[in-house]
Amino acid sequence: MTAEQQAQMQHMFIAMFDMPAGGWLDVADAAIADGASVEQLADILATTPVFTALYPSADGFGAALLDNMMGDTVTAEAKAELAGTIDGLVAGGWSMGKVVVTLGDLLADVDTADATWGAAAQQFQNQVQVAEYYATEGGEATDLAELQAFVDDVTADAATVTDALAEVDAALVPANPGETFTLTTSADTLVGTVGDDTFTGDQSTFLSGTDVLVDGQATDNDTLNLTGITSNVAATTITNIENINLEFAVVPATTPTVAAGSF
Repeated sequence: MTAEQQAQMQHMFIAMFDMPAGGWLDVADAAIADGASVEQLADILATTPVFTALYPSADGFGAALLDNMMGDTVTAEAKAELAGTIDGLVAGGWSMGKVVVTLGDLLADVDTADATWGAAAQQFQNQVQVAEYYATEGGEATDLAELQAFVDDVTADAATVTDALAEVDAALVPANPGETFTLTTSADTLVGTVGDDTFTGDQSTFLSGTDVLVDGQATDNDTLNLTGITSNVAATTITNIENINLEFAVVPATTPTVAAGSF
């Protein structure tokens, strides 16, 4: 699939289903390798239950499509005029798939400063940016709701793109499971793994001052959870544990502290 075809696929999925192409990009790539065009793929997708539920017939297709794609970023008058043009094209033989592909490609190229269509173009281009980032970062989901969630809140505001890209990053962070270590009432020496380890204990098990909690990795995301805290916590040795959570059993008269051992 060429870069242009990949861009068209993202335009098409955003326009049709308000979602990135995700894992469907691989399916499209195989179909195009077998000789299908982007427009033919759009025509196939236009027969799916998801699409036909949105657009059950050609009647009113233009208005419904523009409402879904543009919302209130364009005036009602401008949308009505374009909807009439779209309905005329469909009546003249254009498939719904061809309309969606054409409209998506047009919006991707519209000047965002345009007085009439600029806001709609900016919103669409922002959504495409998120979709392309999801693909570049290796996103392969195919679930409709999961993919839609990445662009649902993306508008013409650049801040929404920043938020969406962060959501993509969070979703695609590779799992790095570690182990769970439980403190005892004896002196413990617990050595973490290269994964995201969890250390657990309470007031009675943590810290006679002799416990040693060590993790050799400074690039993972370990957590120490201490519950039932009622008084000051004695000093101990804690190394490379990135998160420490304290749960207090009572509201103390004075603020309990964790003595400064070796952190």
